Amino acid sequence: MKNYKVITDDFITKYVEILDRYIVRPDFTSCWIWFGQRDKYGYGIVNTTEGHFFAHRLMYQRIKKNLDADSIIRHNCDNSSCCNPEHLVPGTQADNMQDKIQRGRTAKGSRIKGAVLNEEQVREIKEQFKLYRGVYSELGRKYSVDSETIRYVITGRNWGHLKVDNPELLKAKRS
Repeated sequence: MKNYKVITDDFITKYVEILDRYIVRPDFTSCWIWFGQRDKYGYGIVNTTEGHFFAHRLMYQRIKKNLDADSIIRHNCDNSSCCNPEHLVPGTQADNMQDKIQRGRTAKGSRIKGAVLNEEQVREIKEQFKLYRGVYSELGRKYSVDSETIRYVITGRNWGHLKVDNPELLKAKRS
C-alpha cells in the first residue's frame, strides 16, 4: 500500500495560493478542473519544496480535513483532473478498482495494450472451433498466435466478455 505524505493545515495554508490559481470552479456542483501541471493520467500535480503532491488530495485535505496517509482519494465523477471536494471520496486501492469495474472503465479486448487479436478475429476463432475439431495449434497458425492464446480464448480466460453461441465452447471450458 502506498503511504502518502501527511498534509498538515500549515502546509495547505502555505500552498493555498497555488491551489486557487490553477483550479477553475464554475459552481459548487460541477467539476473543478486543475489547469496546472498534470501527470500522464491527467491528475493535477503541485510541485513544492517538500515534494510532489496530487492537487485533488490537497484540495480534499483543505476542505474536508481528516485524511490519513494510507488513504487514496477516489473521484466519483471519474474526472482525474477534478478537484471538487464534493466529488472526492477517501478509500483504499481495492475500493478504487471496484469503482473502475462497476463503472465499466476497465480495458477489454483490443483496447488492452499489446492485444494481438481483435474482436472480429476472436468471434471467428470461437465460431470456427468446431470446424478445427478443437485443435488449438491449427487455429493458432491461422491467426498467427500461439496455441495457448487460442486455448485462453476458447476457455474464456481471455476475451471472456465476448459471447458466441457455440455449444462446443462449453465442452472445452469443462475439460
